[in-house]
Amino acid sequence: QSPNIEIRLKSLPSKVIFDITDNGIGIPSKHLAKIFDNFYRVPQGDIHDSKGFGLGLYHVKNLVSNINGKISVSSVEGKGSTFSIEFKRKRL
Repeated sequence: QSPNIEIRLKSLPSKVIFDITDNGIGIPSKHLAKIFDNFYRVPQGDIHDSKGFGLGLYHVKNLVSNINGKISVSSVEGKGSTFSIEFKRKRL
């Protein structure tokens, strides 16, 4: 299956939401609560060829939080994941 990434922007009266969706392998539900933790990598069983140090999503969460946003994820194993980044609109 060819990789596909879709980026959507929802502009609502009180907030703006960016959804980033892929059609990758997905993330097992038991790992979703931990994927934003520092150094956390989803285990791949006995396969040790996974790349990275478990820092990327931790840094994304910190960056988004530091500019008063929220990030969340939903995922279906074998179908892909959606990361949502939400910012509240400031009233002038």
